[in-house]
Amino acid sequence: MKAKVNSTRWLVLAGMLLTVGISARGESSEKVIMVMLQNKKVLIETNNPQKQQVSIKILDKATDETVYTSKPDNDAFTRKYYDLSNLPDGNYTVGVKMDNRIFEKEIQISSAGEVLLNEKIYYEPVFAFDRKSMEVTFSNPNKESVVIAFRKGNESFFTDEPGSHGAFSRKYNLKNLDRGHYLIELSSGGKYYSQPFFVW
Repeated sequence: MKAKVNSTRWLVLAGMLLTVGISARGESSEKVIMVMLQNKKVLIETNNPQKQQVSIKILDKATDETVYTSKPDNDAFTRKYYDLSNLPDGNYTVGVKMDNRIFEKEIQISSAGEVLLNEKIYYEPVFAFDRKSMEVTFSNPNKESVVIAFRKGNESFFTDEPGSHGAFSRKYNLKNLDRGHYLIELSSGGKYYSQPFFVW
């Protein structure tokens, strides 16, 4: 591998840590509302003026199994009722992904009714690869610690910790990497994201 000894020096571009205005991007105009109703039904409304890609997923917390997925039309506004009566009693996560944002509610379903346990909004990182560089953009409103790692096969050859920034964009120079398959990983707040890429 080329110049592996000085990987830290050549992989990270100098002065590339930038605070970017994405943490509040469109929050007033782009949103998801989930309302728990009687008889094990949930109402999901999406206000999506930019008509970004939307997907819905329901996860069984006990088994970590996805019990429902859907990709609604990317309309500017949608309203749909979902019937959860066929699901056994237990805890579930209802997640709506709009572009790189996840709107999530954890609910408990039982014969006594539905209970909202937790709700949150978080962001997935955006990996932009252009052959010679990899740019990572991440909104981190809770300012949790972030670790970025590059791997080739089972070997981790570079790790970066951007710090607890609310939002950042960081670019990595890939010019000195050998040809081959690589993986970039980002972990933050107990969540893990990865993106494979190929250098030629």
